[in-house]
Amino acid sequence: MTHAMPGRGLRRGLTLALLAAALLLPGAFAKAGEETAPGLLSILAATVTTPALEDSVGLYRDALGYRVVERSVVSPGLARSWGAPAMAGRAQAVLAPASGEAVFLRLVAGTPVPGYSPLTTTGWNAIELLVQDPDAVARRLADTAFARLGAPAFLAPGSTIRATQFVGPAGEVFYFTADTGPAADSTLARARSAVDRPFILVLAGEDVDSLAAFYRERFALPQAFRSRLPIPIIARAQGRDENEDFPLVLLRLAAFSHSLELDGYGKAPARPTAAGELPPGVALATFLVADLDALGDLSYLAPPSVQRTAPYAGRRAATLRGPAGELVELVEREPVAGEPIERAARPD
Repeated sequence: MTHAMPGRGLRRGLTLALLAAALLLPGAFAKAGEETAPGLLSILAATVTTPALEDSVGLYRDALGYRVVERSVVSPGLARSWGAPAMAGRAQAVLAPASGEAVFLRLVAGTPVPGYSPLTTTGWNAIELLVQDPDAVARRLADTAFARLGAPAFLAPGSTIRATQFVGPAGEVFYFTADTGPAADSTLARARSAVDRPFILVLAGEDVDSLAAFYRERFALPQAFRSRLPIPIIARAQGRDENEDFPLVLLRLAAFSHSLELDGYGKAPARPTAAGELPPGVALATFLVADLDALGDLSYLAPPSVQRTAPYAGRRAATLRGPAGELVELVEREPVAGEPIERAARPD
């Protein structure tokens, strides 16, 4: 969500000021009298497919301060759940922020995909992390395998929300965001470690209204913000004028400071993907739900199944494909008692 660059003019400043309000106010711009509880409770994990798993694990550990909570291999059942059978047997690592928040980054070994370029295709395109100091993060990442996309900047004139953007070697884009004002004046969640948990996942599609309708209708996510504004890092990636407007919608999950950003690219290609694998870059978004059965008739890629490895911990999970081709994984909040649990072998 935080894409600001200084000096873009009054119209953009006013638009971003409204967007800042949407970040700061939990109920900002929600429909009056909204009573249906959102079906997506919170972000559980964001999955990145990487052709160099150990390099990515080391980068996330050293540059982001994340720690490995579990290593395993993808079981055949989990690969089927994702609709990606070729992922069976691939090494994976689940990492958590130093804060101890139970919102994870998962790295899975994948095949390099020629022609994939970040921020140019439909699907999950970025992960926004809470941080304590975006400027310190930018300095910390300057001599790493992360490449800077946007220098630290405030969201709008007068805003205390500041962010910087980087892309990793696997084509994964991160936004690093903080509210730099007094904590007493803000309701934006504060990072409890230098780099903390994901709090927004960014999805791109050709038509932002279709994306928003899908998540509102199936999961009752309230709309917090809708506008058009320049997003220079996307425009640069696509070779477009940096002042060109993109439609953007912010949808809120049930938990505080857990949201989806929907970006409208207009005509854009689908993510190129190796046969039977997860997409490259930001591949999969995982959300907690109360009850899979209560969500109604969703077109899962495979029937819900109990998974043992992190971040599932014996809970049922299922995956569906959204309107932009994105993989949406749903995990029940509570583990299943008395059910057989499929175990994934650990690597040597």
